[in-house]
Amino acid sequence: RAVAAYRTWSKTIPGKVEFFSSEGSDTSIPIPIVPLRGVDDSYPPQKKSFMMLKYMHDHYLDKYEWFMRADDDVYIKGDRLENFLRSLNSSEPLFLGQTGLGTTEEMGKLALEPGENFCMGGPGVIMSREVLRRMVPHIGKCLREMYTTHEDVEVGRCVRRFAGVQCVWSYEMQQLFYENYEQNKKGYIRDLHNSKIHRAITLHPNKSPPYQYRLHSYVLSRRIAELRHRTVQLHREVVLMGRYSNTQVPKEDLQLGIPPSFMRFQPRQREEILEWEFLTGKYLYSAAEGQPPRRGMDSAQREALDDIVMQVMEMINANAKTRGRIIDFKEIQYG
Repeated sequence: RAVAAYRTWSKTIPGKVEFFSSEGSDTSIPIPIVPLRGVDDSYPPQKKSFMMLKYMHDHYLDKYEWFMRADDDVYIKGDRLENFLRSLNSSEPLFLGQTGLGTTEEMGKLALEPGENFCMGGPGVIMSREVLRRMVPHIGKCLREMYTTHEDVEVGRCVRRFAGVQCVWSYEMQQLFYENYEQNKKGYIRDLHNSKIHRAITLHPNKSPPYQYRLHSYVLSRRIAELRHRTVQLHREVVLMGRYSNTQVPKEDLQLGIPPSFMRFQPRQREEILEWEFLTGKYLYSAAEGQPPRRGMDSAQREALDDIVMQVMEMINANAKTRGRIIDFKEIQYG
């Protein structure tokens, strides 16, 4: 899994990525492995997590503003992560991640007081330099005074105790640090084509390397589509500016910068007239020759329609944070 992570998302991180392991680990694998002295592979990995934070503090505190601890089955979008962190003040003590309180069965057993929480380790945890600076000198005390077997709970407790902050209470963090809560617990993210996946910065879990490569391929395809769309927009702007300035526009811009229009195709004969169809949420109604008056949508049409709906809803909710509310899609009654 570490090799899959290194070959996919780690290349997009605008910083340094290292994989921490136990003392005596095989370092011949072509990835940057850091064996932690005095740490074994016992579970739960509480000591490993704390010593990893100590290593980052001792070696990189003055070199980086933000520090992230993540599992090897997570997927991280480096460009989204950078944009998000650049909007925050790294001089402040900030502890970021998906807020956790424990499962229903664990309520009251994690030694958490009312109002206390922790950042769930699965989707990844981010600390500002100030949090690491305040907490790490007290790691020995945190290791001696643990109340649970959950390393993320204990890291959160240590941060709260010595850095004076806890995991940020924010609904937005649940969207940015995505945890797949499928009941079947297959250990991978099956449905990639939805707004939750598009909004997220981190995605967890993807325990099987082939699914990590699959997710990486999907993220790259999305990026290619975005760049292609931006290219078309620029061609259209060139054509528009050419008209305003009364200058000659290159042939390539004229071809690629044609503005979208329902009237682009002009039929010359009766047979060339495009047939329109009426649709509801489940059925297509058609008057075209050779087609039944009513038929169900096939999978390709359904997928295309869902994709259009998703894009429209993302455009509508682009300023949801400023507006203070999110609009949800319910159904298509007809079209």
